[in-house]
Amino acid sequence: HLRAQVRTGKWQVVATAFQPQPVVDIKRHQPEGEWPETEIWGFQAHNALRLLRITGMTQLNAQELALPSDMKRLPVYLANVGEVLTLTASQRGDTGRTKDNYSINRQWYLDFDGGGYTVRDKITGEAHRERRIEMSSPSVLGQVVLNGQPRFITQLDEKNTEGVEVRKGKVSLLADSRYEQQRSPLPAVGWDLNVQSLRGSIHLPPGWRVLAVSGVDTAPETWLQRWSLLDIFLVLLVAVAAGKLWRWYWGVLALLAMVLIYHEADAPRWIWLYAIAAVAIFQAMPEGRGKKWAKRLKNGVLLVLGLMVLNFAINQARTGLHPQLEHYHTAMSSGYSNQTYAEKEDYSHYSPAPSLSIRSNNVSGKVMKQRVKKKSFFDPNAKIQTGPGVPQWRWNSISLGWDGPVQADQEIQVYYVPPVVNQGLNFVRIGLVMLLLLVVLGILPRKKPELKKSASAPSPIIGI
Repeated sequence: HLRAQVRTGKWQVVATAFQPQPVVDIKRHQPEGEWPETEIWGFQAHNALRLLRITGMTQLNAQELALPSDMKRLPVYLANVGEVLTLTASQRGDTGRTKDNYSINRQWYLDFDGGGYTVRDKITGEAHRERRIEMSSPSVLGQVVLNGQPRFITQLDEKNTEGVEVRKGKVSLLADSRYEQQRSPLPAVGWDLNVQSLRGSIHLPPGWRVLAVSGVDTAPETWLQRWSLLDIFLVLLVAVAAGKLWRWYWGVLALLAMVLIYHEADAPRWIWLYAIAAVAIFQAMPEGRGKKWAKRLKNGVLLVLGLMVLNFAINQARTGLHPQLEHYHTAMSSGYSNQTYAEKEDYSHYSPAPSLSIRSNNVSGKVMKQRVKKKSFFDPNAKIQTGPGVPQWRWNSISLGWDGPVQADQEIQVYYVPPVVNQGLNFVRIGLVMLLLLVVLGILPRKKPELKKSASAPSPIIGI
């Protein structure tokens, strides 16, 4: 029992006690003397030691009660005489049940020869325990900046992987690395982490295209995923119309041409349908004034089609010969980043070098005073890896997205179309659209062969 003798006035009594045995139940006993029937108890938990489930008493809203400020931050309970506060431990110590929450944004820069990648990762989240973050093999870690400070990359003896140590709390990590195996599947995460969110982009040099990417949920810029139902409907409609109106192999030609040119820049798409319809209307129109207007309509549509095909052919030839002129209207930024960890670091903790005063006399006898101030922007004794140079050029990019958590061992497969194949496809597209244009203009034979009636065939006789 605790007994205290106080004088008249308002007093605050603070009692600190220690219980060596585990506490399971805390009972509100009958007080002696003049004491209120109800008390308000506050409980401060230490989740790093154990997680508790509290039962037995009614919990109150501390913000609505006249309590000390330090007690308003705690869960409080109404303690009546005879009630018992029960503490049930659901977890003791750090068992790793509280999972770390990480999000990664990855940027892959494909080499110009396609032999590998330079990768920049930005990892954000919260670590609930101290741990080591390692990059998965065969990637080679080059530079790590953790929470604005450069970190020395280490390698454990029993493992062939590189990484850094991470403390509990908020994590903002920037890392640069190299991946040299272009044809093998890419690690989606690249680290020994199961992440809650993963986003990324593959940056392609001039001449490279991506046919498809497997192992991701969304990759909207790839050739396969750019096709919509409307696109497929239009391609089939043009091919069927050309095959029905003319010969079947012209329909196959239209199908091949439309499939190859549809997602190219400045490609003629809907104009083919308008041109085939104008030609069909002109052929079906009887002689007269209407046929003259149909001819004018046909000639106008064919003129527009010819100009669009000519512009498309010029662009395809330019890109085929010089892939870096694909976006000729915009300049391509080139080079590699000169920004290292020192440029990202906060220099406020460094003390500036002492100012230097220089006095000199000029010809007129006046005294000049120049103050030169210098500041140390790096620690000369630091030994930190700087990593590979991260490319700064921007050309075509493929954005990748995952809809949910991603496991550390998940991989993606990128199906590339190399520059040599793209160069050949450019001239194949030119040939196909030129042939299709000649068919629509009527320069190549396009009418279906008519069946000749046999002279020996008897004429039908209708008798009444």
